[in-house]
Amino acid sequence: MKQNFTSLKKRLFFIFGPRRSRVLNICIFIPLFAFGQSDVKITGHVLDAETRQPLAGANVQVTGYALGAATAADGSFQIDNLLNGEYILRADFIGYQGAAKPVFITDDQPAEVSFQLQREVLEMEGVQVTAPRHAAAIEVIVLTRRDIERTQATSLGELLRYVAGVDVQDAGAQHKVSIRGSRANQVLVLLDGVKLNDDMTGEVDLAVVPLNAVERVVIRKGASAEAGSGAIGGLIQIISGAADETVSLTAKSGSYGLFALEPSLSARWQDYAVLASLQALQSDGDFPFTQVHPDGQSDKQQRRNADLWSRNLFTRLGFAGDEHQLFFRYQHFAAERGQPGRLYYLTPFARSRLTRQILGSDYRFAMGKWRMQAQANHSRRVSESSNIAPALADLSFGATPQLHFSNDVRTTQLNAGVAQQSSAWLATELGCEVKLVRFADQNLLATDSPAVLAKDKSFAVLLKQDYQFDRRKFSLRFSPVIRYDGARLQCDGTIRREEQWSPQVNAFLSYGAESRIFFAAGVGRAFRMPTFADLFYQDFRVQGAADLLPEKSLDRQVTLGSRFTAFGEWQFDMTAFRNRIADMIVWRLGSFEFFRPYNTDAELTGQEYSLTGSLFADALTLSGSYMHLQALNKNDNVTLYDKQLPFRPQHTLKAALDLELSDWRSSLLFRLVGPRYITEADTKSMPAYAVLDWTAHWRVTLGKLESQLQFAIYNVLDEEYQILRDMPLPGREWRIGVSVNYK
Repeated sequence: MKQNFTSLKKRLFFIFGPRRSRVLNICIFIPLFAFGQSDVKITGHVLDAETRQPLAGANVQVTGYALGAATAADGSFQIDNLLNGEYILRADFIGYQGAAKPVFITDDQPAEVSFQLQREVLEMEGVQVTAPRHAAAIEVIVLTRRDIERTQATSLGELLRYVAGVDVQDAGAQHKVSIRGSRANQVLVLLDGVKLNDDMTGEVDLAVVPLNAVERVVIRKGASAEAGSGAIGGLIQIISGAADETVSLTAKSGSYGLFALEPSLSARWQDYAVLASLQALQSDGDFPFTQVHPDGQSDKQQRRNADLWSRNLFTRLGFAGDEHQLFFRYQHFAAERGQPGRLYYLTPFARSRLTRQILGSDYRFAMGKWRMQAQANHSRRVSESSNIAPALADLSFGATPQLHFSNDVRTTQLNAGVAQQSSAWLATELGCEVKLVRFADQNLLATDSPAVLAKDKSFAVLLKQDYQFDRRKFSLRFSPVIRYDGARLQCDGTIRREEQWSPQVNAFLSYGAESRIFFAAGVGRAFRMPTFADLFYQDFRVQGAADLLPEKSLDRQVTLGSRFTAFGEWQFDMTAFRNRIADMIVWRLGSFEFFRPYNTDAELTGQEYSLTGSLFADALTLSGSYMHLQALNKNDNVTLYDKQLPFRPQHTLKAALDLELSDWRSSLLFRLVGPRYITEADTKSMPAYAVLDWTAHWRVTLGKLESQLQFAIYNVLDEEYQILRDMPLPGREWRIGVSVNYK
């Protein structure tokens, strides 16, 4: 006891200093001497939330005090020598989301607190080799397997259309994404750290990004300096699943000839794990719609050449020891689909084919305060587009240009990084990336035309720090980031060099425990390099521009929110954002009727409001979001300046209602999208539309066998609408699925 008292006296002497009055010291020490410092302990365990396995070496800290402990091999911990009172206990572990809990200690009675930590995103985004210890901004949305099952989506495009601030531009065949008014090529999409964006256009067709073997999808709104080129509007990370010792088979059927089969196998043996998953999907895609003619007359038509088939194989082999983790993964994806074209300009014979192969490996090492990750990936993407009509084809709306192109992109990428948690309030990360891209484009109709060959060699370095200060109910987090990118592009003797610096700062401030208020702010720069098509594409009356400038953005956003309890748990937040994009690349018809890319400016500003709540012990969940968007053209042309950019709705409302009773769950999903202009001068617009979807699934468990029966009706009210001009979308659709899992 005397030793404990001496330790405490030194601590208090440090706080008050030698210059404080003796009276104050006596007033402090007398009551402490009377009660002493107790031997009260806090004990508990830290476990993996999914596997319930102990996490050895986790850091457990009493926030605001220099007291803590590390967990033992069985995940247990013990903290001694605490005074009676209320404390906030926090548990952190590398690769997991931290968690905090209040604890109250009285009368020398040990308090027991246990933590179940969720896995954090550890895949590389650009050269970010580790996930931040704490989210420094709340514009990050994580969608899990539960969300995929809830929406019963079969592709990434179907999943993202329900996310606040995200607009999926559905053409009835292709799905392109826009985040807060961005263009599709300004959103970077990564699969386990590998870029899926087409190097020709910079876009991703989300309709051919399957969701089997996907564990979660992370959406980051706004510019991301950490990710490098392409993340001006946002970043979407697709994280593949982990093995959990199950054998499963899922079959789905639906309207317009939809059929999908998804078998998967995962197993563990000691420190080894293997996962194999296959998805085979096909759809006729031909649906009826009402066509309104310019004279006001309407008739029923059939949408044709909108079929799709795809095959996706994903395998993963891993080793996970106490300090070392090693993973190998392989994906082979192949798809073919029709491109039906616009009304009055149909392309009934246009086809596109895509083959994507990814071979990658990850090594992770964690010991004490250090962690390291290295990643190597090699990918090949072969795409082919054709529009070849038979000689005697009946073309109702006139002839369309014939074309047949193929491009082959091979990418080799190496990432490495190291992170150190030097103290309870500071973590530092350093990463680097080396990438080589080889691009070949061939006009298969012009056999005498040589292939366009290009190379892109790039190098990047990232430095990031995370500062965290916790004092009882008060928490402050501050994350500065700086990234350097250097690139060398070469095509047919033309060499171009680029250098970009991308700084970013995020801050997060909160007060409270169970109920709390929070404030988040972020400012940063990001960029997007011109694509190979922007720079080097050459065809009849279509010409790239080798002197195009990279797109550069300055993104700012501020969020204010609160978590509170009122007949349940609720969270409300509102965000104001402004993204100024300089030298945005757009293609326009120029002089001599040549189609060329140009640099222009744009500004995306707006506000987002969201509310989420759960009632009746989480049996009922309500969520809603509203976004007001001003996507303005800042072109010097007086007829275009400050005009709303085409196909950007100014008003978007999304809402969901989820009811869960035991093994039964049902969801209502609603989208209301306001009018969109379809011309740059804002002279014509498309009407607003509203879509209501309903999904339900029922789970039955018999020992180790678990079955799910899934139902869905999309567009319940049979709304006839278009998101893009002259691109009709299906009316009411149904979908049914059966899933069987054996654990």
